[in-house]
Amino acid sequence: PLPAGLDAGAAAEVTVRSKDKGGRLVAWTAAVTVLEPRSEEWETAVGELKGKRLNAPDAEQLTDRWARDCRVLRLTPGASSTDLPDGSLAVAPLPTGATTRRTAPAALPRLLLKRRGRR
Repeated sequence: PLPAGLDAGAAAEVTVRSKDKGGRLVAWTAAVTVLEPRSEEWETAVGELKGKRLNAPDAEQLTDRWARDCRVLRLTPGASSTDLPDGSLAVAPLPTGATTRRTAPAALPRLLLKRRGRR
């Protein structure tokens, strides 16, 4: 389900993240357009989307199901914002008395997983 408010004429904040680290690459505001089922624009968009759904259980009836049960939205980019924040935006951890454990001795896994003799 899509968030409430993604209707025709609305604006959406789009953030693109990198595949490897998940860091923000770019963000922009997009205009939302709802494509009417079976319109020329809808057929073009669905043709592209259908090719990405390799494991769809109903590949033959996929576009019919989308026309009947789903909304296809087009996000048209507006102004892009490449101004990334200077800091990390991470919140400092709360003070605590807890400490980090020391590393386990190298022989510990061998001792814990050691086979016991047959009885």
